[in-house]
Amino acid sequence: MDNIILEKTRISIPPYHELVKDVPAMQMLPAVYRDVMAAFGEEFFTCISEAARVPEPKEMVIIFNPMRVAGTQYIWEFEVKNLIKPDDPRKINWHGQDTSQWAYAGCILLQNGRVSRNH
Repeated sequence: MDNIILEKTRISIPPYHELVKDVPAMQMLPAVYRDVMAAFGEEFFTCISEAARVPEPKEMVIIFNPMRVAGTQYIWEFEVKNLIKPDDPRKINWHGQDTSQWAYAGCILLQNGRVSRNH
């Protein structure tokens, strides 16, 4: 595996225990917890890889947001942004997210004991 060099990159990720502390215990069975942690690890590595792939000029930030709840869904959104790209308010997706600086983004979703990743 090649070394990944992250110059000009800020990372903002709460500790894992903070990310999952508000999920009800009945939803976070041991197997589900393992799946959630595996998804976080894989997405974190992908975020780092995607930030490293962006050509210069760049000023990257990797953000994992705190969990939010939507009905029966527990959602953790993440994004890799290049702050050098101009912020364009016309690039708002149907979730209300400004995508103009994104290099990579998605979410980890827990619903009914199943973990998925969406991009």
